[in-house]
Amino acid sequence: MKNASKIITIIFLALLSSCKKNTSNIIFNSFSKIKELDLEKHDAVLILPSVGCTGCISSTEIFVREKKYPNLLLILTNTPSKKDAEHRLNLIDPSCDYFYDRDRLFYAKNSPKAIYPVIVYLDKNDLSESTLKYIEPLNSDALFDLESFLLDNL
Repeated sequence: MKNASKIITIIFLALLSSCKKNTSNIIFNSFSKIKELDLEKHDAVLILPSVGCTGCISSTEIFVREKKYPNLLLILTNTPSKKDAEHRLNLIDPSCDYFYDRDRLFYAKNSPKAIYPVIVYLDKNDLSESTLKYIEPLNSDALFDLESFLLDNL
């Protein structure tokens, strides 16, 4: 019985690790497909799905509406209406760059973390070494940390 529980634990940990790598790979590979990412200008990327963890998404939307940073690229993914998102997030005349992900390139639908907004702190020398942080209940300071990071890098 002990061996069976060890095997189940190993499989579970491997799946968790695999999900994280797959989400990272999806995001990092998708960066090459968009022209909006400018490594000279952007220090971080905020990927915002329109559905998922209600509290996490609404707090991120408030952040986006109230705080615009030129060194942040906002990616709107899994969003049915570009026009609705632009109005809801006050992106009509934005001071931050954004990309409407019509093709859901940045949406890892098979990942359990797909319901959360994602912050990518860019490693400008090697994008695959960039750091992903999820805006989720277990990371309640994520938006505060993002704002501090963006202000420090202006």
